[in-house]
Amino acid sequence: MRLLNHQRKLLLSIKKFYNSSFLLEDSVILGSNTGFFCNYSSRRRPDVSDIPELNEPPLKKFYEAYYQTDTGRVYDKKPFKIKCTKGKTYYWCSCGWSHDQPLCDGKCTLPEMKIKMKPVAFKPGENREYWFCNCKHTKNRPFCDGSHLSEVVQSAPSVILRR
Repeated sequence: MRLLNHQRKLLLSIKKFYNSSFLLEDSVILGSNTGFFCNYSSRRRPDVSDIPELNEPPLKKFYEAYYQTDTGRVYDKKPFKIKCTKGKTYYWCSCGWSHDQPLCDGKCTLPEMKIKMKPVAFKPGENREYWFCNCKHTKNRPFCDGSHLSEVVQSAPSVILRR
């Protein structure tokens, strides 16, 4: 879609006004003659550019667990916040059977469980709090990406029952 010169200027001024962190990638200009700005999503996407682990985990190239196509069972329909220590390796449970959620307790290694999913290793670059996924449907393992809000997860049974 071609933008008119005044529409382009309007968009740039809006981006400057909101410091471009408010705008989403799926924001568009509606119509070639209207010049109205439309936001298709009601949720803001967090700016994670200052947290390198969230953009590309450093251990991703060493562990095949990052590339598993299956999703584990839904443990809970909300994320879990953990204060992580720099340099310590954490293993996120991807199968959903661990009793130490969201971290792995080794249940996936028991042959009688017949679990094919493996834990995802994470080593933080600094001391801070991270939101770990508990629904096991995240595309950004092991971190929550909002997948728990999807219809698939909300309709699935979870281990933790909410009333």
